[in-house]
Amino acid sequence: MTRDQAVDLIRSYMTAWIQHDRERLLSVLCTDVTVIECDGTTYTGIDQVRL
Repeated sequence: MTRDQAVDLIRSYMTAWIQHDRERLLSVLCTDVTVIECDGTTYTGIDQVRL
């Protein structure tokens, strides 16, 4: 992945988050993603993130 591709991916994720666009947000994540919230809550796997 190039730097520009990484920047585009991050921008897409952040835009989806701000716009509450669930499908767009999920589309940039891999199926075995781990998301750690600022309070330490952890979600593992796309199905858990989807919920």
